[in-house]
Amino acid sequence: MITKVELNNFRCFNNFSIDKIAPITLISGLNNVGKSAFLESIFLFYERNSSEVFFKLNMFRQIPPLLSPKWLWGHFFSNMNLDNNIIICIYENNEKQNLILSKDNLVSVPSIINNLSSDQFNFQITNLNTNLTEHALKLQFHNQINSEKFHYLLSNNAIFRNPTSQTIITDIFIQYLSHKISVPQDQLAEYFGILDISGNKYKIIDILRLIEPGIKDVSVLMMDGFNSIFLDIGLPTKIPLNYLGDGIIKLTQIALTMLTKPRVLLLIDEIDEGFHFEFFPKLWEIIGDLALETHSQVLATTHNLECLRSSKVLISDKFPPEFFSYVRLDSLNNTTKPVLFSNEEFRYAIESNIELR
Repeated sequence: MITKVELNNFRCFNNFSIDKIAPITLISGLNNVGKSAFLESIFLFYERNSSEVFFKLNMFRQIPPLLSPKWLWGHFFSNMNLDNNIIICIYENNEKQNLILSKDNLVSVPSIINNLSSDQFNFQITNLNTNLTEHALKLQFHNQINSEKFHYLLSNNAIFRNPTSQTIITDIFIQYLSHKISVPQDQLAEYFGILDISGNKYKIIDILRLIEPGIKDVSVLMMDGFNSIFLDIGLPTKIPLNYLGDGIIKLTQIALTMLTKPRVLLLIDEIDEGFHFEFFPKLWEIIGDLALETHSQVLATTHNLECLRSSKVLISDKFPPEFFSYVRLDSLNNTTKPVLFSNEEFRYAIESNIELR
């Protein structure tokens, strides 16, 4: 479990720290205060060994896949100033781990291109006309036991990850969800297949019936070469999942990810999107139950007051103490600061109708 995060020079964050991160942590705050950026910093930390990580991060914000250091990774640096290193520190069960990102003018594609083997061409993009990179991005990771170093470099049609030390493999599976980015249908179908083979597909059926009581069965079918989830809701034919509403699609993504991936770290940006406000208490109860069952962790953001208030079900006697944490991000003098609420303060604010967002 993540228990604390420290950020320096990442987007709007300088000398920023949040501790007391719980198994389920909800983050709120005004627009452009850094809620999504906070989730992105964690995604970058755990996906650092993927050559696609910066493309994925940009995709979350619907930024085109431009092969330019400025637009691929430069905008993650505060004020786009690459002379100041990004530092991301994450504490897992209070054990500190550091990731440092820095500009490296001493390493370039021409300096290493002749030494690259074919298996180091991790990610290819074609039909893009760009110049050779003007610098590399150096990443350094270390914890109490291990360390690793590598570079990201760009050429005219590819991104290279050039490791200079042994890669550290983490056993945490991370999934980012938002109203803009969802789990691909074939991946959802794979998750359902895992659940079905284990004899537990009834779990997802029971959960989805909380939104659509008429669901009789769930199955995976192939159409036009693609596997997709289909629902039997009593009509003459089964219906593809994507034909139904946004809420049931999002709930399927959340539930299947948590039910099939051990130690999943689920990052959900704008968790309220797609759900009717009357479903929020049940949504939080579902997430709480799944987090307990699967030992998962969920970090989510919201603007929605009803979604925020409904999360109080997670501080009921049904769930362990300190199972839930609420953090509001405030901007003071162009600096983002966290405001942490204890469960008692959170409950009192809700019952007193105090504005929490």
